[in-house]
Amino acid sequence: NNIESLFSHYQQRTERMLPELLPKSEVSHRLLQAMQYTLLSGGKRLRPALVYFAGVDLVRVMKI
Repeated sequence: NNIESLFSHYQQRTERMLPELLPKSEVSHRLLQAMQYTLLSGGKRLRPALVYFAGVDLVRVMKI
């Protein structure tokens, strides 16, 4: 199914990008651990996929 494959693609992309977006040294180690636990503990990642879908559709409609 096309939607399922797109969702899987966006989910994998989100999983790859999240660790890169965490601060490297601007926060305490304890805060960084809490951020990693919250952001990197898997899940379906529905919201990021919906944002991707909306962005792709917006680009298509606006012909950006």
